[in-house]
Amino acid sequence: MSDAIRRHLEPVSLKALAVDDAGSIQVLRTIGPLTFSFTCLDLPWACRFHEADGAASLVVAAPLVALPADNPQRKLALLQVIEAACASGLPISLRADGWAVYGERFTLTPPVTPEKLITTLGTHMLALEPWLALLRVIAGKKA
Repeated sequence: MSDAIRRHLEPVSLKALAVDDAGSIQVLRTIGPLTFSFTCLDLPWACRFHEADGAASLVVAAPLVALPADNPQRKLALLQVIEAACASGLPISLRADGWAVYGERFTLTPPVTPEKLITTLGTHMLALEPWLALLRVIAGKKA
């Protein structure tokens, strides 16, 4: 982390931060939505953080599992688990191509710190983990 960031006394929006390939962090003068991705639970996650007019939101999405077209029993079992997961509050939906996907838009209260962002993501990853393991077992994938 650069010394300029460490000595910065005013709050900095997450949107104003840029990280290069070497891991150096800089504060940008022009601020735009922050898009980032990461891997967790063996899934590729895509995220977009936006802050405007005193409000902040985070959109999070990942493909979970494909419904098997050739195995009606597994497909039905997966649909039942997805329905139960949705009833418990998880934002899982089915795409037209047969994939179950996780997708949520969170409203966050500014100021949004890196800790708040990580806590929000981590809380939802923990809630999803047992459901995802069950989906993978039923789909015949690794748990």
